[in-house]
Amino acid sequence: MESMRAQSTTIGLLLVTGTLLLAAPAEAIPYFARKYDVGCDSCHSVVPKLNTTGLAFRANGYSLPGFTARQTLAVAAWVSGRYENRPDADTSGTVFDKVELISGGRLGSRVSYFAEWRAVSLGLQDGGGLSDRSGRFEDLFVGFDLSDSLTLTAGQFRHFNQFDASLRLSASTPLALGGSISGERQPGDTDRQASLRRFSPAGRSPSAMLTYHAPTGGGSNSADGWYAHAAVPFPGEFSIPLTAEARDRASFEFDTRAKGVVLESYYRHGLSSIGGHAYLGRDSKLYTGLFSLDPGRWNTTFAIGSGVVDGVSDHRLSWWTEYQPAAGFNLGYRLDDSSFGTAAHHLYADYQIFSKRGVLWFLVEQRFRDGADRTILALNGVF
Repeated sequence: MESMRAQSTTIGLLLVTGTLLLAAPAEAIPYFARKYDVGCDSCHSVVPKLNTTGLAFRANGYSLPGFTARQTLAVAAWVSGRYENRPDADTSGTVFDKVELISGGRLGSRVSYFAEWRAVSLGLQDGGGLSDRSGRFEDLFVGFDLSDSLTLTAGQFRHFNQFDASLRLSASTPLALGGSISGERQPGDTDRQASLRRFSPAGRSPSAMLTYHAPTGGGSNSADGWYAHAAVPFPGEFSIPLTAEARDRASFEFDTRAKGVVLESYYRHGLSSIGGHAYLGRDSKLYTGLFSLDPGRWNTTFAIGSGVVDGVSDHRLSWWTEYQPAAGFNLGYRLDDSSFGTAAHHLYADYQIFSKRGVLWFLVEQRFRDGADRTILALNGVF
């Protein structure tokens, strides 16, 4: 892999500094509620899930036409702590796992950006140790509106657009979207370099993507309509590693040899959608279909994936349903099944307190699976 580790800190700092400098006069900011003087529940039924207004806001390049924008700090912070219990691994513990800085908005009439940087990124390992990946970017991309219906996106982002896994209400990613398949391993690859060649629908990597959007005629929501995406992902990760361990686990990497091609097409109406996604790699393929029905307080989603790696089949499915009895409150259940035989059941609940200044979010999730039960309690603050 063609690595840029020697210049990683310098390049990363320039990216962050440049993004924030450009954001100062931008027409939108990362903590959008402050900018437009609205509550977080204007765009979210339960954070981070978007409602129809939130979907339209994102489709408009993080802007709200018709609203008066105010000057405010163009950075938001997301702080999280969590407790995990893994009885099968005789592991439990509490960790201050995440501190993120988030920025996004418009840079002129036809350019938008989004940046999400984890200054602290810790995870509990089996045995009680911590995995430190502090300094990695979740997202770092710029979108260019080539026309009213065509957008070019470049940077680091996720490739499954129909359902953005970063907006899920559960603590874990649905298996059908989060499960990865191996990529083409090169001679001399380290384990980390080999892992960056893997592909997951919900995973992120440096990429370039072309998006075509045909809005529904006469539709009231600008996010409605047909979408088609074509992306080329590359092995790598954008990061500014902040610790010695992070320099191994989250080093700045980029390989110019593409993983393959990602194709996706779907139709969205309100919060409901149906579509398909295909990853065509050098030595592997993965096809995913997803149907989501969301009439309002209740929603259900079914996703199924089928892949081939070196001639060996790989199948996975996820089905989840959620009910929101009130704004900021969610109850959910999810079934994950690997190769149609190994099932895991997830029960989760979210409770949130909204304001124009931020969100306090409490999440509890219980996974039931033979030999792999897990309990997660998480407290998040976004401000």
